[in-house]
Amino acid sequence: MLVLVAGCGRMGRHVAEMLFQSGTEVIVVDHSAEALEALSDSFTGLTYRGDVREITTLEEAGIERADVVLACTGDENANLLVAEVAQNTYDVPRAIIRALDPLKQEVLEQMGVESVCPVLLGATAILEALGLPEMEG
Repeated sequence: MLVLVAGCGRMGRHVAEMLFQSGTEVIVVDHSAEALEALSDSFTGLTYRGDVREITTLEEAGIERADVVLACTGDENANLLVAEVAQNTYDVPRAIIRALDPLKQEVLEQMGVESVCPVLLGATAILEALGLPEMEG
């Protein structure tokens, strides 16, 4: 399986490194050389420097070979764009975006966009740690 990770901030970096450690082939794309250099020394997957909002960047990084695209940037609109391009232009079987705003996650779900919201996951984990039931909202 080949996973293209768009965005190499804290979230993208950790996901890429965990995938790589599990034996998954990983390509990480980010506009920042510093972000790409922050990957651990043990990460020997591919990296590509460029703007994930540019189709040429995604093409040069190898999006057409990806089985999964993870859009993990800090820009929700860029994440949505990457997922749309992956699925509608390159027929990538699966694209998952990082949803920054919990209120938008429901809208994304209604649009058929697979997303993960770290804020909701964190809040749920805190409630579970306190022994409280998960609440809506």
